[in-house]
Order: sequence, then C-alpha cells, then structure tokens
Amino acid sequence: MKNNLLFSLSLLFPVITFGQTEIILSNQNGFEISYKAQKLSEGKKDKWLITVSAVNKTDAPLLYPVLTMKQTDGSIILNPFAGQFSSKVTVRNATGFLSSDGVKIKGEITNLFTEKKASILFLYEPGRIYNYENTINIKHADIPIVTVTHFYPLKKISDFNVEMSAKFIDGDYETSCGKMTFSVTLQEQSSTTYLIQSISGKQIIWIKATSTQFTKQNDANTTLSYNKLKGTFAYSSSDGITCEWSKL
Repeated sequence: MKNNLLFSLSLLFPVITFGQTEIILSNQNGFEISYKAQKLSEGKKDKWLITVSAVNKTDAPLLYPVLTMKQTDGSIILNPFAGQFSSKVTVRNATGFLSSDGVKIKGEITNLFTEKKASILFLYEPGRIYNYENTINIKHADIPIVTVTHFYPLKKISDFNVEMSAKFIDGDYETSCGKMTFSVTLQEQSSTTYLIQSISGKQIIWIKATSTQFTKQNDANTTLSYNKLKGTFAYSSSDGITCEWSKL
C-alpha cells in the first residue's frame, strides 16, 4: 500500500464557550470527529483540556491500512516507520518547549491483512464512540485554535483486497449441487496455504494456487475460486460440474 494515501483536511474552529459546546470538526465517510475545550487553570499560560470524540455513524466497520514488514524469521510486524493514527486533532496555538499540541485518533488493530500481508487493517466499529483527551497550554487569554488532519481515508472492507484468513473462511457450507453440507477450515503450513474440506468423515485437501484460487490435491483440473465480496466458493471439476459453496 503506497504512502501516497496520505492526505489532510484542516478546519479552524474557535472555542466560544468553556466546555459547553461540542464542535464538529469533520465527517469523513460517516466517521464524525468532534471536540470540547475546557479551561482548567490560568497563569502566564492557561491550561486547557481538549476532549475529542470520534464515532462511526455508518452501519459497517470503517477501516484503514497500516504498512507491515517481514522479519528475518518470516513473521509479520507493523512497520515502525508507518503511522498508526488515522487522524490528529491539533491545537495550533499550543505553547511550551516540547509541549504536546494535540490529540491522536487511532482505531483498533485487527487480524486482517491486505494481499501478501502488505498492510494490516485498523478499524472503527459502527456506532461505537471513541474518546480521547489531552491537556494543552496556550498563551494567557487566548482561546484554542483547533484543526483536524486525516492521515488515511477510511473505507469499508469491500474496498480492500483482503487476504483470505480463517476468520472469514472457517465454518459450515452448503453446496448448490445436491444441497450437501460440510465444514471448511483454512490452514497454513511451511508457507503453503491449505483448505480442508470435511464431509461425512472424509477430508479433502485443497492447495492455494493464487490469491483466490485453490486446486484439489492430486487433481489440478478441479478448482475452487473464492469470491471475497460474497464470501462464496465457485467449484469447477474436471468433468465439467460447477457449483457454488455458500457459508451457512
């Protein structure tokens, strides 16, 4: 995932009252960010409490990708140079040497990766309110000048090329050919991904050939193609039979 996904939106909003009014800063694809400011103390520098609320007002999770990197042992970790925060609320007139100037907004890390584990997805659950806060110093008698910057566009899961995982695959399925039911599990061994189909006490092994296709063990002409959007498999056999596997 390229870093050119970085973009920003900055809006200025003066605080009119002390902690009584919630100001909406932005609404990115249904993800609303707002804040309140409350003066805590006065002096040469006034101390303010900045409280930020973020809520996904859509009916589906909103996600963003953070780059990963592969270690020498083959394991995947977050890229230390990749930012994990989707947005930042900044008080532009914050003062003080090395003082914090804002509130960072971060989603929940998932176990979902983009293709080839290039990025891991962070999400905001629908309807959940995420709260953040920070104390800020500004010049006496000034009011906070607040902006918001977005580092990633938030999208639905269907907008990403998500790598197949057991979270999505494992479960019971029904085939359109004869309405038979069986269980399917996804497994990885020695860098090879397998699909295990269990039916009537018998196991059938499918080997991952491409990002969405599996071939039947010992029968390269019988294949499964996974539809990530529908969550179904298209079965095609060497004798011309085609079926759809739908998750129950």
